[in-house]
Amino acid sequence: EKMELKEIGIEFAHHGEERELNATEKELELFALIIKVIEDYGQKTDDIVLTRNSGNYLSVKIPPSDIARIKYTDRAKWIQLPYSAKESGKRYIDEPEDILSFKDDIVAHYYLAMANKLLGY
Repeated sequence: EKMELKEIGIEFAHHGEERELNATEKELELFALIIKVIEDYGQKTDDIVLTRNSGNYLSVKIPPSDIARIKYTDRAKWIQLPYSAKESGKRYIDEPEDILSFKDDIVAHYYLAMANKLLGY
């Protein structure tokens, strides 16, 4: 079942030095899946935005902190959890649904980003 981004109320941020989103369809699907994972844990996702701070990847964030960085093109398919203890935190995936195998880590990064917002970082 394919999720329509409009249906789940996703907002895209364009402010500051951020670039045009230029997201692939699979990157938008990945973003929608991250939102769903967080909502499935009973958390609100109103503060989450998708931005492109770098030409290289998209940031899923609760400003100013990243929850995850994503890239899904023909040549590169990965999600990076920036606070991960595993090397760079980058995990290579074949399909967006592959992130479901580490959804607890994604939710933990959501909590870290929310804590940073609440603490004023």
